Amino acid sequence: RQDIDCIDCLLALHRRDIHEHTMDTSSASIQSESGRCSSEERPTKDRHALGPRESGIHAFEIYFPNTFVDQSVLEKHDGVGEGKYTIGLGQRRMAFCDDRQDVVSMALTVLDRLMASHSLRYDQIGWLGVGSESHVDRCKSIKTALMQRFVNSKNFDVGGVDQINACYAATASLLSAVNWVESPFWDGRWAVVIATDIAVYEKGPARPTGGCGAVALLIGEKAPIALEGHLTAHHMQHAYDFYKPKPSSEYPLVDGHFSLQCYKTACVECLRTYRSKFRRHLGRSFCLEKDVQLAAFHAPFSRLCEKGFAQMVFDEVEQTPSCECFSTVRTAQPIMSMPVDNERERERVLLDACKVAWDRCGADGVYLSKELGNLYTGSVLSGLLSQLMALSQRYSDSDVKRTPIRLLGFAYGSGYASSLVSFLIDPETDFEAVCGTADVHARLQRRVAVEPTLFEEAMDRREQLWTHCCEGTPERIVLATETTLPLDPNTTYLQSIDQRYRRSYATTAS
Repeated sequence: RQDIDCIDCLLALHRRDIHEHTMDTSSASIQSESGRCSSEERPTKDRHALGPRESGIHAFEIYFPNTFVDQSVLEKHDGVGEGKYTIGLGQRRMAFCDDRQDVVSMALTVLDRLMASHSLRYDQIGWLGVGSESHVDRCKSIKTALMQRFVNSKNFDVGGVDQINACYAATASLLSAVNWVESPFWDGRWAVVIATDIAVYEKGPARPTGGCGAVALLIGEKAPIALEGHLTAHHMQHAYDFYKPKPSSEYPLVDGHFSLQCYKTACVECLRTYRSKFRRHLGRSFCLEKDVQLAAFHAPFSRLCEKGFAQMVFDEVEQTPSCECFSTVRTAQPIMSMPVDNERERERVLLDACKVAWDRCGADGVYLSKELGNLYTGSVLSGLLSQLMALSQRYSDSDVKRTPIRLLGFAYGSGYASSLVSFLIDPETDFEAVCGTADVHARLQRRVAVEPTLFEEAMDRREQLWTHCCEGTPERIVLATETTLPLDPNTTYLQSIDQRYRRSYATTAS
């Protein structure tokens, strides 16, 4: 239990500042076989991994359209084998929108909801960053469009701007926001990070891996979900696995098999760097099984998260031959190390061996991915939110013992950019207040299932809008009406595009 005690040491240091009341030191520690961990035993280096202000995430908000297509129904419509999307990809439903919503409208909606849910004023925001790969303008940032909301507060002193990289940009924005709060230039105000994307693919095998939505994070000091900034590990390489070279099309070019290889390679390389930084900053060896309680992954489709995790576990086994962790994988290791022709069989053996470990720390993290599909830059953030929602439900029973938590988050964006970040989560956190679990579940239940034919019509409308904008024929743009795909109350939508391609937005009534 030494690993649990060390995590608890970190949490105990910043928990006193999070809660308004003073906590007794003895109740802030976790009883272990070796006794309580006193303040004198707390390693100084452990505290430094949190940063001087112990900054991180205070609140989440998520927006997704109120329509979806069922993946099992889509399988039948597309004429593919039963289970290809639901088992092979691991998906249940896919959120989508037509031409009346874009990344700007979704960002405006999620920002509005974050501010309202947590009773924030716009003059309390000092930094606002956006991550996206679905921009509607190659020059004007989404962040500048969001500044419309700041007009009444007369607060225009707001740092930050857009960051762009396939599926990774919001992670870069999150790290930038935390760096601002930790820096000597921080002025005490909140930072907000928004991930907003619409994942669409041309007709074919990649289309079921789409999705859309926006995630907003409230960033500040003394956070209940504190980033271990010194441990952040990166792996960046040049690769054409997924890219968007054609301005005339919203669709990417994808080398599917190569992209999956890049993803799994990045998982392993980031873990190796993280392992090295863990030893350097915390003064002891890292153990994936003992030091990590939860994990969240970027999810092009949920099954890939499990495969990435399995690759991490296998590398851990290979790199630590004297360790006894992951015994089921160590039993399978000789099979995995043999040069065999059937790569699928090798992967099947590894996945089976890792299933218990995945169910323990990773399975809850793909809940929103299964329901919404790929959120691109918001994908790993939705995985983190999924884990917190599961904690909220788990701890709703007051008799359940709360223990310290370290969560690993793997962010990946093709091209490619990847990072492995870790958070220390205070188990005494009011998770319902942080992530609005009940509201998210209620909105998921209220969604409307749409037939695949209407889904395809919505994709066609998006394609037509993109074509008219690129071909210089804005006079031909006719946006869908409210009766096509109804919008929820308090949802911002694209109202019009004028002859100079300027977009106007409106919000539905409450």
